Amino acid sequence: MKCQEFSPRKSVERSLARWWIVVLLMIMGGIIGWIFHIFQPPIYEAKAVLTVNIDFGSSHFSQYEEDHAFSAAGAIVNSSEVKGLVITEAKADGYSLDLNQIQKEFSLERKQSVWELRVRDRDPRIAADLANIWAKNAFIALNTALGHALRADQLKNQNDNSDNSELAKEKILSVGIISSMSFGLTEFAVAPEKPLLYGQASMVMAGALIGFIISLWAVNNLRVFRCD
Repeated sequence: MKCQEFSPRKSVERSLARWWIVVLLMIMGGIIGWIFHIFQPPIYEAKAVLTVNIDFGSSHFSQYEEDHAFSAAGAIVNSSEVKGLVITEAKADGYSLDLNQIQKEFSLERKQSVWELRVRDRDPRIAADLANIWAKNAFIALNTALGHALRADQLKNQNDNSDNSELAKEKILSVGIISSMSFGLTEFAVAPEKPLLYGQASMVMAGALIGFIISLWAVNNLRVFRCD
């Protein structure tokens, strides 16, 4: 009996000749992935919104400084100091929370002058409560930094400004926030009614991919060397 080496061209031809097997198994794999997702515990996402504004009419800062200020606001919201306060307050309210959970379940997204603070949890009420705790502490931290920025401007504009050390200290404490900024906690999080479809597309795609691989095995019988 003569053995033939595996031929990629012939393998493709066999797969195309039995295309219905490939399509059927991919559909079946996708359905299995979808069913697997359904039986996973639901995940809910709550969102609170912070708005960052700059009074461009009174601003004497450059475009770079303004862009830097927006980035600085996001850095404060996402800072370890704010997250530490969130953990402390959450524990005081009876929630179990640590930094590792925050890194996995908390996310910050900027949309122009709006920062969306998103929190995911299996309990929709907990997701909303934690998002609001985060937003509240971030709002306080932003306004604290703004207070230092205003004080720095006041010291800078004084005629007799001999204490440069205080000015430098206030600039450091402002952590990049500028005095023409203002902040608003414009949307509190509410408990979401529906879970996320998070992971559904990935699981369906993974199932379809597994079905495709199985279909290649089926039409080629998983033999690197075929004997005639």
